[in-house]
Amino acid sequence: MRRVRADLDALALPLLPEPIASTVRTALADELVQLDEILLAGSGAGGPLVLATGGNLAAVPWTLLPSRRGLPTVVAPSATMWWRAWRAGVRPERPTVLAVAGPGLDRAEDEVSRVGAAWPGAEVLGGVDATAGRVRTALAEHDVVHVAAHGVHQPQSPLFSSLRLADGPLFAHELEDQNLRGGCVLISACEAGLVSVRPGDQPLGLASVLLQLGTRAVVAGVANVNDRAAADVMAGVHTRLAAGADSATALAAALAEHDGPPAPFVCYGSAW
Repeated sequence: MRRVRADLDALALPLLPEPIASTVRTALADELVQLDEILLAGSGAGGPLVLATGGNLAAVPWTLLPSRRGLPTVVAPSATMWWRAWRAGVRPERPTVLAVAGPGLDRAEDEVSRVGAAWPGAEVLGGVDATAGRVRTALAEHDVVHVAAHGVHQPQSPLFSSLRLADGPLFAHELEDQNLRGGCVLISACEAGLVSVRPGDQPLGLASVLLQLGTRAVVAGVANVNDRAAADVMAGVHTRLAAGADSATALAAALAEHDGPPAPFVCYGSAW
């Protein structure tokens, strides 16, 4: 896992020389095969898969494992949480959608423009309007929220993991008093899916907080993500979501179609 994470972080760099990138890609492919054999060999999972995992297994890039390519995969904190989310009801016929571009991120504006174009009536925010307060409100009021921003996971203080927005960081702990709408949140940012494990095998991080507060599905990355890869994959995800696919199926299909730098996004919670 440490080698996989290091190689994913390296391949997210925009100016990595091709001879080095080629070597890292080869190493990563070998490591993902090994991880696949350790975790899923003999499971017989040839279709949709729900993984109720605890601890550091939540940070495995499950969607990049060779046996899961193109197949819907959901990672849930527990089978009970997944079951409750799955039974929560069908998604609305015309979801309300907000896409937000944070500052200082290459292609963020282009990404949210493509996301907005996929959904009739979607609202798109960028520049000074892309504030932490607006995102907090959107999480409680919108069915689908997409945020393209710089993200940081704080291993020692996971509730201080954050997304950088126009007026400063939005910290995970600032969401604790929110009653979230229960839709789908897609975080196109580095490390937003990472967790730190606390006593009692409690995983804490930005994605886990969103799930605990009522969000049905969170799509987030478990390592650094190349800006171009994030924009291309997320555009594909939203095109499929808007056409009626669930979040896990849309992510699996977009990743299978993607041929650029790896995009270590995982669908958490349940399929929306």
